[in-house]
Amino acid sequence: MRYTCNHCDRKFKTNSDLNEHVKVIHEGIVYRCDQCDRRFSSKSNLREHLKRVHPGEF
Repeated sequence: MRYTCNHCDRKFKTNSDLNEHVKVIHEGIVYRCDQCDRRFSSKSNLREHLKRVHPGEF
């Protein structure tokens, strides 16, 4: 099954990929790292980045 974005007709393999696309591309929801300005589509991805790349800095 393919999931289609109602905003731009782009297709995704999973519903979670579609939801992430909508949040970032169409709703502008982005989580930024205060240490290096990298951007992430979810808080959990930002947290993992902080643990791996900036341990002890937050």
